[in-house]
Amino acid sequence: MAQLTQVEEAADRTAELPTSSEHCPETPTQSFSRDRVFELLSNRRRRLVLYYLRNEEDEATVRELASEIAAWENGVEEAAVTYKQRKRVYTSLYQSHLPKMDEYGVVEYEQNRGEVRLTEEGETLDAYLEVVSGNDLPWSDYFLGLSLLSFAFLIAVTVELPPFAPLSPSVAGLLVGAAFGLSALVHMVRTHRSRVLS
Repeated sequence: MAQLTQVEEAADRTAELPTSSEHCPETPTQSFSRDRVFELLSNRRRRLVLYYLRNEEDEATVRELASEIAAWENGVEEAAVTYKQRKRVYTSLYQSHLPKMDEYGVVEYEQNRGEVRLTEEGETLDAYLEVVSGNDLPWSDYFLGLSLLSFAFLIAVTVELPPFAPLSPSVAGLLVGAAFGLSALVHMVRTHRSRVLS
């Protein structure tokens, strides 16, 4: 439930997303309302479809999606998913979730062929899927703070303030670069793990 609240908060903070020209042919520049974004992302299986298409493959069959999502939902390897588990997910994707996602323009769903592709509009939903738990600092705030500290550190090294006087500016630059690189790596791993699976 915390994730849904966070997605809703992100949707409220963010203006609007473009919709596909197929969805609104006469006005291709119209936008999704925040309510529609929240409605689309309020279902876990739809978030998992977006996650799979964004992080695993940009296109897939309904069967592949159903197998992977059933494995995630049941906490087992894909090979251990039962027919019943897979069928339950397959039916909901085929009849409900994928047609709705296609209607919203975030995926292209060819129902007759059982193929699903992520659209550009679907990729724009990425920002809504970043998770910030209650005690975490948002990554944008973290990187702003790191930038300010790095700037202060580089000034201290340049004017040779103690205890930074022995450091050369090139070593200081390497340390700042390493701090940003390590932070970006941690951010990537944490975002990948928690985006929609929690």
